[in-house]
Amino acid sequence: MIVVNVNPLYTIKELQHQLTDSNAKAIVIVENVACTLSEVIKNTALENVLITSVDDMLSPLKKVVTNLTIKHLKK
Repeated sequence: MIVVNVNPLYTIKELQHQLTDSNAKAIVIVENVACTLSEVIKNTALENVLITSVDDMLSPLKKVVTNLTIKHLKK
């Protein structure tokens, strides 16, 4: 396996270039930037997509606070 860093702030064009240039077969992506991936996935060689959340490893209280901040205040 070869790991390729992808910036979550990449534009659609930049993400597509990075994924096609690296010939990536799988990606792990945070759910709040997965919409960018949905725009380019058909033009890549991706076979597996693993979507995670920022709060997956947090305690229940921190999870609630993080969700409120990310999903409701920052939109």
